[in-house]
Amino acid sequence: MAKRKAPIKKSVTADTTPPAPQEASRSPKLPGGPLALAADATISGMRDELDAAQASVAERLQDGTLILKLDPEQIDDAVGSDRQQELGTDDEFLALRSDIEARGQTQPIRVRPARADWRPDAAGRAHPEDGFLLQSGRRRLAVCRLLGRKVIAIVSSVSAGDERRADLVERFAENTIRANLTAFERYLSIGQIASEMPDATQAVIAELLRVQRPEVSIGRSVWDMRDDLLTYSDGAVRTMPMVKIRGLVSEVKEWVSAGRPDRSEQPKVPRSLAKSEPREYRPQGAVSAVTAQRKGEKMMLEFDAGAGEEEIAEAIRLFLEDHFGN
Repeated sequence: MAKRKAPIKKSVTADTTPPAPQEASRSPKLPGGPLALAADATISGMRDELDAAQASVAERLQDGTLILKLDPEQIDDAVGSDRQQELGTDDEFLALRSDIEARGQTQPIRVRPARADWRPDAAGRAHPEDGFLLQSGRRRLAVCRLLGRKVIAIVSSVSAGDERRADLVERFAENTIRANLTAFERYLSIGQIASEMPDATQAVIAELLRVQRPEVSIGRSVWDMRDDLLTYSDGAVRTMPMVKIRGLVSEVKEWVSAGRPDRSEQPKVPRSLAKSEPREYRPQGAVSAVTAQRKGEKMMLEFDAGAGEEEIAEAIRLFLEDHFGN
């Protein structure tokens, strides 16, 4: 029986070279894959949120509703005050300081950027080196500076070339709302704004400030003759009611036309013959007022013909309470 030959075995050399590292161990690069799509969606969402946030900040700046917390030293009071009394010397200022110290600042001031091209950062904040100009809120700013606190401020949007007028109008509006300007301060403020608008009519200025047209005319005269009014009245114009100032303006115009003669040599009317001093009754926040003055046995009440019925009625009520003590 024939024997079978055993199959010849071929020797195989073992490959000891380590396998190449797989692609999975590297950073994934899957163009068009699920991870890439997810990453693109995340980045796109972040960009949309950033764009929306920047648009919101820009919109608030444009609308004048952007609120910042600023160091008082970043704010320059270039316009100044329309008050005759020195800042920080009255009881109202001291009361405001006590209130802010106890409860914090509850009412923002109003500022505008010192640079016309200023923009906040993406989060709606200002940089420490950014400068601003005060429009209203001098007392609150002064208190925060004294207390070493940051001041809360609304940033106004003002058109180029209109900055000065906007500052004066804002200052007048705030003080009118508070209704604590004297008649002289009120006329000075109106006249100063009118002087910044030489081409504007009385009607335009009156509508802008929400005052009567005659106030614009008297305001212009008071602003132009402010030094003569103070000299002629020995400073008494500061506390006069509006109707008294209107009469004084006419007197001072005649005095100036006569070359400002020395009034010390002019005879004075005896006090017993003089009329009673007029007194003004103005409801809080109102534009118009009622002026009462006694003439012999009669009491004369005067008010602007264009004044609102409710304002006049409230002013007369104040007069009756004061006159009859009810």
